[in-house]
Amino acid sequence: MPLRVVFVLALLALAAPAAAQPPARLQKVDKAPVLRVEAGGPTAAVTALAFSPDGQRLYAAGLDKVVRTWDFDQGQYRLGRTSYRVPLGPALNGAVNALALSPDGKWLAVGGMSVYRGQFGFREFGYAIPTEGKMDDEMLEDQGRIYLFDTDDGSARELRGHRGQVFALAFAPKRAGKPPLLASVAVQASGKSEVGIDLRLWNVEEAASLAQQRGLSLDMRKLVRPGLAVEHTGDAPRAVRVAVALNDGAFRAWEPDRERLVPAQSDTATAAFLPEEGSVLTAPRGEHTPSLELWRVSDGKASWVQGARARGNNSTAYATALALVSSRPGGPPDYVAVVARLPRRDDERRLQLFKLTGDDFGAVKADLFLWNDSKQPVLATTAQGEYLAVAGNRDHEILVYRIKDLLDGRAEPQRLRGIGTTFRRVAFA
Repeated sequence: MPLRVVFVLALLALAAPAAAQPPARLQKVDKAPVLRVEAGGPTAAVTALAFSPDGQRLYAAGLDKVVRTWDFDQGQYRLGRTSYRVPLGPALNGAVNALALSPDGKWLAVGGMSVYRGQFGFREFGYAIPTEGKMDDEMLEDQGRIYLFDTDDGSARELRGHRGQVFALAFAPKRAGKPPLLASVAVQASGKSEVGIDLRLWNVEEAASLAQQRGLSLDMRKLVRPGLAVEHTGDAPRAVRVAVALNDGAFRAWEPDRERLVPAQSDTATAAFLPEEGSVLTAPRGEHTPSLELWRVSDGKASWVQGARARGNNSTAYATALALVSSRPGGPPDYVAVVARLPRRDDERRLQLFKLTGDDFGAVKADLFLWNDSKQPVLATTAQGEYLAVAGNRDHEILVYRIKDLLDGRAEPQRLRGIGTTFRRVAFA
């Protein structure tokens, strides 16, 4: 595919859909167009993937600050014409860390390091330092914005409240009588310091924050993309349970309606809910491969149920991404896909499928080499259980596998090409 040169606005104005009390709209800050190259694929690290509920579209975004789509056609995913662009600035301003798609496919949530008022632009040299050398609350809220795109008409609105960049997003499953609910994890910053984690629950239809949990400490040296999952516990809007794993020796189950945080000792950065309420799956460190742990959260306590529990200095293999999969299209999840990091093997990354049911719970049923790279990979699976996508290599490729092929020992993926070089200069001949 030839390169295309396009003009976009540096900070794009996106109109919100009509509503009784419309949420804050995105503001134009720089009205002059900026020259960008559309290279036919990601031009920087891919940090987020999501499939549409029907599996017919794959969304991908990252450090090149645009959400691209690939549409399923005749057995292959092909680069689509639809893309979603967030406000952007120089350097990492506008970079995307997380994507999530609502269960009905209507809402696409996008979060990362958004641009903020008063920062330097594309036509300014050097760096703009805020007054007194720190960002005020409005600047921090700008940076922590979550953008909500309506995939039906392309309009957008924003969620404001986080004060610092967003790292993870997850929608709750669809439930009759409840609005679409979104959970998010972001840095809770204050002035010069990044002081902790801000966990929130949002009503997407009203673009309003329903609940907030602060007070979780943050060690930036250990920070990875957090594991995040949501399940319903009742019919009230706030009756959900949110599992969050921060790579700090524990995962937590947040219950907003009960205003409590339930901790569990598990050295993991990944977490997912199984269909049975209160069943949480984590993938902590293991000796040669990540181990699996199954937990039950009930009555304000988290109890270990089963799984390997390898610990100690030799436990160096760990999961950096996790997604539930099914061996039968449309069936319940009976496998879990994990991207394992093996630091002792030059940061080798392997894609593995673990069994979730039966007496061989935790057994590895597929294991293949992906690449050697220090970037944190990202996984996504289709709801029907047919396809799995993984990204995070230095060439910015997205690999799409048929789950049946993986289980049958056939591991040749479709490669959605990326551009393995970051563009720094563009000129017309």
